[in-house]
Amino acid sequence: MIRTFSALLFFAAVGADREALHPAPRIWMRSHSIEWSANIADDIVIVSATRVIPIADLNEYHSSQEIHCKKEEGLRGSSAEEWTFRHDLSKTGKDDLGIVEGQKLLLFLVREPWRNDQNPIFWVNLSKPDVATSAHAAYDNDSNHLSDPRKILEIVRSRLTGDAAKRAPRKRGLIVGFKYGNSGMYWDFVRTADPEIKPRLIKDLSAPHDSTRSDAIYNLISYPGAETVEAIRPLLKDPATRDLTRENKTVQQYHVRQAAYLALTFLGEKVDKPEPYYDQPEPFLFEVGFEQRSYFPYGDWKRLKE
Repeated sequence: MIRTFSALLFFAAVGADREALHPAPRIWMRSHSIEWSANIADDIVIVSATRVIPIADLNEYHSSQEIHCKKEEGLRGSSAEEWTFRHDLSKTGKDDLGIVEGQKLLLFLVREPWRNDQNPIFWVNLSKPDVATSAHAAYDNDSNHLSDPRKILEIVRSRLTGDAAKRAPRKRGLIVGFKYGNSGMYWDFVRTADPEIKPRLIKDLSAPHDSTRSDAIYNLISYPGAETVEAIRPLLKDPATRDLTRENKTVQQYHVRQAAYLALTFLGEKVDKPEPYYDQPEPFLFEVGFEQRSYFPYGDWKRLKE
């Protein structure tokens, strides 16, 4: 089952219009940091599993469990004393493992579940953290795999200071490359938009590869302000193009210019559309990024089409 904000967030075919630097892979996957989960969750709770019930298998590849648990410690919110959710695990036994009664889990919860899904948006097994690339593996903001429960809790607690201790900040983040990806797929990673990353993104606006420039434009939306606007504005004249097929004819799209236009529009600037302009496909991260509630339903940031 595909679950929003699980470590393997979504599986999808990526169209052939992805920039030439990244030839379209057959599978797209997404992981995220525990800092990102802390950024999104209304409630963050340490629980113990009190009862684990085998239930009907999800499919021929996955077994399923119903997990009953009780609160041990509330890190944010945590009004619920008990929680029940579903866990689907690969039958290969190589990735996510089954939960065992008595194990401690770290749950990231939302109060208004998306699509009536009562599961946590993410959870980590603190008694036996999952291996890298499994659906509930824990990663820090730099996509380092975390296998030490004490380190996991240390990182999460470090995000729960000031107002963030009571309320999820739900700020936009960054979508970057994932170090555990492989050549058989395109795998990206969601992290929080911390201040020290901004200078690197501004530098990437001058990178030789058009996909790097386009991705930097997108991520800079998470740093609104005059400096960001002035850094992006020159990309309205970016020379990069890619070929599209329209009405049985090959046309050229200025996809980096389009990314700059969309970003500046999002940031409240009045700019003219680049010509020619093709609504589809949008630059890749605009198609699958923070603007799309199908991928990021819990954020309360501004969306381009709202």
